[in-house]
Amino acid sequence: MLSLNCDRSPLEAAANLKEIAMTTASTSRNTARTRRHRVSTVALLVATSAITASALGAAAPAYADDTYVAEAFSQDNGSHGWANNRGSYEDAAAAAINTCVHPPAGVGGKQCQVVAWARDACAAFAVFSPDTTADHKWGVAHGTWGATISDASDKASAANGGGEVVIDRCSTDGNPPGWG
Repeated sequence: MLSLNCDRSPLEAAANLKEIAMTTASTSRNTARTRRHRVSTVALLVATSAITASALGAAAPAYADDTYVAEAFSQDNGSHGWANNRGSYEDAAAAAINTCVHPPAGVGGKQCQVVAWARDACAAFAVFSPDTTADHKWGVAHGTWGATISDASDKASAANGGGEVVIDRCSTDGNPPGWG
């Protein structure tokens, strides 16, 4: 730090004052520059954070709530059921099997088991019905999942080698659990 020395000659004191003035001006410019740099850095960080948050938000899945859908089928008589908007696989599977065993209409199945399920996506299963099989019995159901109902249905049909898509539901499609 510079100080004014009064023991000097007037010429030396003037030079000392000039040096203090120039240093102060230089320090002020540097401080202003530093402040501008800090403000620019903060603005850049804020903008980068906003862009990153926006990009991550756009990449988030359509189903962000960890919801499940499960679909059950009984090969003995074709009974089926499903459940969605569930918080766990276990809950969705139990509700789908329960609906398959105790359908709102008709006779429940004795061999109900989960054939398709999905978390934060859609599920579907396909099966050959008795009128299309050689032994006139229900075929084995093949289920799968997809990002959309049509994707899940197409995959289920392909996995089954054709047949009929019996159930296609998403984990949060707004439909209550049901039969068919």
